[in-house]
Amino acid sequence: MNTHTMALFPSLGEFGHRQTVVLEEERIIVVREKPLDIIKHSCEFFSASYEGRKKGTKRLMKITHMPPIVISNSQMIIFFPLSSPENADCIWLAHNHVKDWDKIKGSHKNHKTLVIFSNLQTYPLSMQSSTFDLKVCRGSRLKHIMEESEEQAAHHPDHFSKVYEIGLYAEPKHLEEILLKEDGFYKLISSL
Repeated sequence: MNTHTMALFPSLGEFGHRQTVVLEEERIIVVREKPLDIIKHSCEFFSASYEGRKKGTKRLMKITHMPPIVISNSQMIIFFPLSSPENADCIWLAHNHVKDWDKIKGSHKNHKTLVIFSNLQTYPLSMQSSTFDLKVCRGSRLKHIMEESEEQAAHHPDHFSKVYEIGLYAEPKHLEEILLKEDGFYKLISSL
């Protein structure tokens, strides 16, 4: 998955195996993996686990049900599921490629939303526009929180070291003078 990936649509292959139609800005490809597996492998490619990303979103936003997932911090790739990720028919959309959306007029029971992607391709979704709006807003909020965290870290580089600082020790000439490994853990011999 890369910054050109706009959506992951679940599909069935010729012999009934599950696969994914990957919508990119300039092409459509078929991958012999489920959408959730692509999301998980993409998280791992960027040195994180899917479960870790879910926990991170929960900690930052208190969202536990169908949270948006940060695939890459540096490239700000965020995907959000349109239904439970465990569902075989779950579609995943890239937050930065959702340009707009609108309610499709029709029967009251058949709520549909037309999503407009960044390359101006459109696709009708079987969901209320208010539900879709909430999912996009969650993605925007997560992106905003991530950007604020990056900015805070850039302007206050010592912030994270102060959070975990439990004591001040003199700078040793050799670490082995103050650190002792015992039972697989390190402990301070003295504060010098």
